[in-house]
Amino acid sequence: MTFLPLDRSAAALAAALALVGLVPGDEQYLTWTGTDPARSPCVGGGDVRAAVFARRSDEVTLTMRYSGVCRTVWATLEGSPPGTRAWVARPDGGAQSCSADAAGSCTTRLLDDANVQSCAYAALRGDTVRTDCW
Repeated sequence: MTFLPLDRSAAALAAALALVGLVPGDEQYLTWTGTDPARSPCVGGGDVRAAVFARRSDEVTLTMRYSGVCRTVWATLEGSPPGTRAWVARPDGGAQSCSADAAGSCTTRLLDDANVQSCAYAALRGDTVRTDCW
């Protein structure tokens, strides 16, 4: 078997990224998708924004957070019945989800949000609710 040397040039990287629809610079954000937000630099950055859905009758709060540092989003759910599913999704079908624990809370893993608009959702007693999308 013959192995060819790996081309590590900028042109080779740009060509590889173009095959999957990315431009140079985007590759740094792909590394955070699927990562626990608490184990990333995305949470502590100065550019974290939130969109919140709160239902007073259920005392449920669904929050989508965005990190400009990592260009990622994640959702947190609090005050929900155990087993309630929450997820953050983007239009191309990319998503991360979680299910509320016995205390009624969960946090999704990070999802790349570079150049797309994402929303957070939760399935509450037969209804699907969502935060504002951005």
